[in-house]
Order: sequence, then structure tokens, then C-alpha cells
Amino acid sequence: MTESTAAKQQAPPNLAALPEERLRGITFSFPTGIPGFPLAREFVFEPVEGLSPFMRMVCLNQDNLAFIVVPPGRFFPDYTIEVAEADAERLGLKRPEDAVVLVVVTARKGEEPTANLLGPLVLNPALGRGAQVVQHQSNFDARTPIRPTAPVARA
Repeated sequence: MTESTAAKQQAPPNLAALPEERLRGITFSFPTGIPGFPLAREFVFEPVEGLSPFMRMVCLNQDNLAFIVVPPGRFFPDYTIEVAEADAERLGLKRPEDAVVLVVVTARKGEEPTANLLGPLVLNPALGRGAQVVQHQSNFDARTPIRPTAPVARA
């Protein structure tokens, strides 16, 4: 990606689509970990049965560590992100459509679930690389309430 294409890009058009097929069977390396979990570096993604489009991001190198993630376009259709050229290069992304973007969901008992729009996960399935790309120059929040705009499948 060049500086101009990487500086401010709308999330790929298929952002609301389920990325399960693109992520299946791939171990993703997060070389610097993720904020708050610097030693958590190897992850796989698996569907949460009966709760599509939600997925589980399971850490392979730390026991009992997993996150719930979702494609942000399912709930935030106008969501856009910025991926700096250095981040795109580190992930090996040449075009925006090569990326899969997910956001971490927090669900506490008795509270409305929230999504971390401030720190989306940007993945390159072709190379098995991932990073949490904090949106420093944005007004996004790490605890944005999720309000369904697309149906959530329940078994």
C-alpha cells in the first residue's frame, strides 16, 4: 500500500461478510502481542456456534485466553479505519481488500455488549499476520455499544 491508499481507507466492502472461510485453519502471528497482552502472540479464529457473526479468537501460546470478535460492518456499517503504511508493510498488505478487519467484543453480565472500535484487529490471511491497529487520530471508543443492524443467527 502506498501512503495515500493506506492513510485513510474505508474498511473493505466485504467487511460485513463473515470472514470464517478466509480465517479457517490459519494460525495468526501477532509479533508484538496485543495491548494488555504482550505475550499473547499466536491465535486461531473459530466460529461461536449459534451466534454468527461472532467468532472466538483463541490464543495458542497462553492458556485460557480467548476473545470474542466480530466483523465491525455487521453493526457499524459506516465504520472506517486508518492503516499506516508501516502497519500495512508489517502485515504484508498490498491492497485494502487483502485485509480482514475484526473488533473485540466485551460482554459483561447485565450490561450491553460493546465493541472496541478504537483498536481494530487487522489480519492478513495470506501470510498469517495480525495486529491491533489503534486508531490514534479518531473519535472512536474502546467501548462502543453494539446495536444490531444486521441479524445475529441463533441456533
